[in-house]
Amino acid sequence: MPVPNWIFEASCDQHDFNYNLGYKEFHRQQADYEFYGAMLRDAEKKPWWRRWWYRSMARLYWWAVDKWGGPSFNYSDHEMTLEELMAELERLEDEADTVT
Repeated sequence: MPVPNWIFEASCDQHDFNYNLGYKEFHRQQADYEFYGAMLRDAEKKPWWRRWWYRSMARLYWWAVDKWGGPSFNYSDHEMTLEELMAELERLEDEADTVT
């Protein structure tokens, strides 16, 4: 499900990458918490009077992926090998090239 990532673009991209890596529920939860932490770090780089808004958006994004992100996570019976990871990266790059 596409979500607006203009607020936390790099954090969203990393979260998407972690979801593509997948594996087990623990890894999904870890990806979500890392996402939240990255967004909070992004918020701290904003002017002090806008940080509350960015922190609120970070919490909202985290809540949304926690509640509805499961179907987008790549659940698997094994961790990706280096070869599988490289193939997935190539697939994502090809997909991005077709969008632009």
